[in-house]
Amino acid sequence: MHAQHHQPAPPAMPPVRYPQLQLPRLELQFGDGSMCWLSQTHHDPLLRSIEVNGEVLVFDLRDVEPLMEAALHEAPMTDWAAVIFFTLRARYGTVAEFVSAAREHAQ
Repeated sequence: MHAQHHQPAPPAMPPVRYPQLQLPRLELQFGDGSMCWLSQTHHDPLLRSIEVNGEVLVFDLRDVEPLMEAALHEAPMTDWAAVIFFTLRARYGTVAEFVSAAREHAQ
């Protein structure tokens, strides 16, 4: 009789895990020391969101700050985070004022 050798099956390969696309987040700190996180929600850098007490508000930065588009147009893309930060900080004194504007213009 001829003995048959069974080779064990090769180990299963783990599933391929692709990294999730991480769109930029920006910490906004206002003059009174209050802060919030501003998240990019789309490939358009002017569409952003903030989370307020579990509610996500999505809005266009051009709606909460009409000068934003012109300010970004004049700056190199590498400076956009700073332009967004300082433009919003100059317009709004507190996170509450900013959230109120974001809520008014939420999509």
